Amino acid sequence: FSLHYVDLFADWRELAPLSIFLTPETEVGWEASREDFALDVASHPPFDSFKDISVPCFMGLNHVLRLHRAAKPVRERWLVAAFAGKQWDDVREASDVRSLVLDRLGNKPGVAVVLGRSVKELLTPDAMATLLGDARFCLVPRGRAAWSVRFFETLWSGCVPVLLSDHYEVPFEALFDVSQFVIKWPVSRIDDSLYEYLAGLPLEVVEEYVRAARRFRCWYLYPPAEASWLGNAGKRQELEEVEEELCPNLSSSRNAFEAVSELLKRRMRTSKTAMGSTFYRPAADVEPGSGLEWHFTDAEFNSLVP
Repeated sequence: FSLHYVDLFADWRELAPLSIFLTPETEVGWEASREDFALDVASHPPFDSFKDISVPCFMGLNHVLRLHRAAKPVRERWLVAAFAGKQWDDVREASDVRSLVLDRLGNKPGVAVVLGRSVKELLTPDAMATLLGDARFCLVPRGRAAWSVRFFETLWSGCVPVLLSDHYEVPFEALFDVSQFVIKWPVSRIDDSLYEYLAGLPLEVVEEYVRAARRFRCWYLYPPAEASWLGNAGKRQELEEVEEELCPNLSSSRNAFEAVSELLKRRMRTSKTAMGSTFYRPAADVEPGSGLEWHFTDAEFNSLVP
């Protein structure tokens, strides 16, 4: 698992260019504006959809239960859409998109936008759960990086996530169709058209999206390690409540660890080759009747596989 690996491991392109990175950050990989970084991220992307794996962030089970228990049925929700979060003034991309959400949507009927510049201005966890639980759609603009924890919170709040982050890859898109429960809207079109679209969607469509999210959301949750239960009955109780109310097989089979393991398994190659650097041929010096053997070498015929 790698977070901020571009900052912490500056030589990764030279030393581990073919390694599979597990990371929640699928755009730039660092919490800074693009112009503050020396490399052109278009020609040197830190995340490769064909190689790397987008993973969910960790969420405490107590927070998951809080969000779930504050979630109202779709037809009882009085807000069309809601967002609450921090205004990251030091990261231009984050500041721009969150400012757009506030300026273009914050004054619309049935929309609640709470944007704070300090911790004191942010909602408490209980207030956040209440807000999301009252909204049919939860807006998810990018955070300091392309991803935001708000995306995962929406899945437990029972609102439809509206992703406003052009370069974010939702985790596990290779395992299931995320378009069944996520709306992804271009940042360039955060305007009246977004509000009119959301306000005009039939409740039956919203309910279908919410049902689809329930089928897949447990894959985004990490179960706690068994060691965390030692001397801590509360942690064990949280797991039991989550498995009883939300994810029956969380600790055994249906969780983020299993999803990542499956994707890694699918990345395994049967051929021990790499384009441009691996060469292979049958050995010419085998004993008759002993079967074929293969040599894997570099361009100078140095052996690569013992």
